[in-house]
Amino acid sequence: MQTSHLGQENASSVILNEDYYRGPDFPRASFHRQEGKTKALDRNLYHTKFFMAGEGDNQVLYFGSHNLSAGAWGNQEKNGS
Repeated sequence: MQTSHLGQENASSVILNEDYYRGPDFPRASFHRQEGKTKALDRNLYHTKFFMAGEGDNQVLYFGSHNLSAGAWGNQEKNGS
C-alpha cells in the first residue's frame, strides 16, 4: 500500500489483528501478493472481492469486482434501478 500510487490512506477492507498476523498460527500460505504485468500496474490497488462457499469437494470460489448484491448482478431493484 505504501508504494501504490493512491497511498495507504486510500486503502481499506482487509483488517487483520496485528498480534494474530505476527503470531505462529496465522495462515501465511493462504495469502499471496498480486503483481501487475508491468511496474506501473504493480503500483495499483486492486478492487477485487473474494467469496468462498461450500464444504469439502463441493466449494465455489468467486474472484471478481462485483459486489454480491442482487443489483450488482443486474437484478432490478426499487423504481427499476
